[in-house]
Amino acid sequence: MNVLKEILERDLDRINKAEKRDGKPHFNSQFLKNHLWLCISMVLSYILLAALLIYSPYFGLISLIIFTVMFVVMAGVLLFDIKPIYKFEDIGVLDLRVCYNGEWYTFEKISDEAVDEIRQHPAIAQEIKDEIDDIIHKKQEIHFYDVYLMAFDPAKKTISMPQLSPQL
Repeated sequence: MNVLKEILERDLDRINKAEKRDGKPHFNSQFLKNHLWLCISMVLSYILLAALLIYSPYFGLISLIIFTVMFVVMAGVLLFDIKPIYKFEDIGVLDLRVCYNGEWYTFEKISDEAVDEIRQHPAIAQEIKDEIDDIIHKKQEIHFYDVYLMAFDPAKKTISMPQLSPQL
């Protein structure tokens, strides 16, 4: 299965390069364009709260400065976008990485070139090739998670179907 893993990793590298996925924050003004009214309401809320801080006897100039810095930082965070790097090791893992990366492997399509390479490679079992063809026939495409489940799923290796069915 190392050959299959290498093919999938090459395809993931291709996707990462094509989509410029580097895991670093980049400035993105789309938030302002897509959520203009939210940005306007945030600024109006800031102005009202700043006025309240100024006129309140409990707060002073230091509170206003701290609140302003926090507002600028929080508003600035919304203007940055991070495209996480797709990694083979993340497929099928359900931990905190899912909060950051999402379950990309369930909707990211394997390229036709990678599928052809899998079909033609002699070291890959015919059973896997047949399952891939069956999935493509049913869904018109195949995703990384589909291949992971058929070839690398640890649950599939430890528990077979006869073990799950009742013994008569």
